Amino acid sequence: MTQIKPLLRESGKRLFSGLLEQLPLTSRRKLLFLRSHGKLPNLKNPSTFSEKVTWRLLYDHNPELKWTCDKLLMKDKVRELDATVTPVDTVWSGTAISQLSSIALPHRWVLKPNHLSGDVYLGEGTPDLEDVAEKTSHWLHMQDRYQQLGEWAYQFARPLYLIEPWIGGNSLTEVPKDYKVFVFHGEPKMIQIHSGRGIDHRQYHVSPEWSPLDVKTSISSEDIPERPVNLDEILRQARSIGGAFDFMRVDFYSVGDTVYFGETTPYPAGGRRRFHPEEFDRVLGSYWNLDFER
Repeated sequence: MTQIKPLLRESGKRLFSGLLEQLPLTSRRKLLFLRSHGKLPNLKNPSTFSEKVTWRLLYDHNPELKWTCDKLLMKDKVRELDATVTPVDTVWSGTAISQLSSIALPHRWVLKPNHLSGDVYLGEGTPDLEDVAEKTSHWLHMQDRYQQLGEWAYQFARPLYLIEPWIGGNSLTEVPKDYKVFVFHGEPKMIQIHSGRGIDHRQYHVSPEWSPLDVKTSISSEDIPERPVNLDEILRQARSIGGAFDFMRVDFYSVGDTVYFGETTPYPAGGRRRFHPEEFDRVLGSYWNLDFER
């Protein structure tokens, strides 16, 4: 029985994916929303944050969104918006892992796809190129993943590898906290903190004043981390970057005295993250005035 259950789950996933591929995009997104939230989205008059993310996915083709899913391009763009912003350095970018044989890497490094979200390979010392290639070669063939899901801006992200220096602690287990600032019309309204990603992943939600918010997700934890010493600077930079949009999530790391820009995210969780209580989804959505004329 223990072996049958995983097979049934995998079979169910394949069946669901096959069904999605046969549907028009709007129906596809509605089904994904239903699966996550237990109800269909109201796209004619969206009121919750999740509904508004889904609406943006389907209907917001603002040209300014094009750069927000390309990790390399966004580093240049945010510096244009605010010259004081410090993106994490780019050590190398390219289309073949074999090119790393001639690259001088820092002792600890992070390999990411330029055009995807959530994928990462942590490295230390000289890379085993065969191992790296085996574990990451599929990345470059996944550029249509977000297009199939209707996440419009991802089609403009170039399929590339990129390497950044490790900015965490003295080992790859000392992962820096990730501060994700939800900015609506230039004003931060929520900070989502991630700690221990890949090890003991915890998530917390606080106001810009660092007060705990009455909301939970599937990986939320109770104890709020210590307020970063440079919170004011994180919020200032979030306003500078997010102010160009009606909504943008802007991510940062705080290491010592330095605030590092991480990335921009126009479609957090694809609108599929379920908030508890559900009313919080509506409160968060109330901060976002959509431009239906676009």
